[in-house]
Amino acid sequence: RLYAATLAIAIGWWQEVGGDEKEFANALGRAAIAARRELAALDASVRPIPLRRIRQLWDSHEAELKASGVLAMDLEDAPGLWASLAAFCKEALGSSQETTTLRCNEDGHKLGVVWAIFSALSAEVLRSFHLRDLQVLSELRVSRCTAKGPQVDNGGLLPDNRRELSLCLFVLDGSAPDAAIMLRTKDRELSLSHSLQAGRVFAWWSRQTFYQVLGGTGYFAIQCWAVVLQRPDLRACAEQRDEKRR
Repeated sequence: RLYAATLAIAIGWWQEVGGDEKEFANALGRAAIAARRELAALDASVRPIPLRRIRQLWDSHEAELKASGVLAMDLEDAPGLWASLAAFCKEALGSSQETTTLRCNEDGHKLGVVWAIFSALSAEVLRSFHLRDLQVLSELRVSRCTAKGPQVDNGGLLPDNRRELSLCLFVLDGSAPDAAIMLRTKDRELSLSHSLQAGRVFAWWSRQTFYQVLGGTGYFAIQCWAVVLQRPDLRACAEQRDEKRR
């Protein structure tokens, strides 16, 4: 799987570095490291688990995702939750801009509530769009919102191109000015804007949506992805489950 993940990149980069063997080896090494990390995330992905309350909210937002490719859903107020999430993000990041937290689906994990919400949303997408092989990553990416240009979550050649659904929750660190997320969907034909608010969770199609956070300084982003596994990925996941049972 690692060979297949880096082969297409290798062909393109050989031409890009003008046949320089040292530059090519360095570039390929970096790609292999990234590919191994992405493959490990796919292997640890799990079947999404529905939640009754998320199903109720989904019913009033399903048409929104089908029409625009983006869903913005406000969760019920949870006293103390957002402050505790902000404290966790600050501690997990330290001086870094981004980190990945593993095994968020395990009981007692500090991001377990967020993961459960993302998992339940993925379960509704699986059911509504008949994505039989859809799984949700068991890891969450935590990052500080910084000024960046438009981004897309699925468009590269590495294994992260299995991403089908992007899920994101923004957490305010103390107080901050108003911020918004700009999204362009349907081959950039449709532009949308949503304000960032406590308890507002976003979902969009990974391969069709460009997004950019404006004025996000003072916010943390907690992100996850639902993925459609390829046949080799399914075998690897099955083997990993068998090992855990032994």
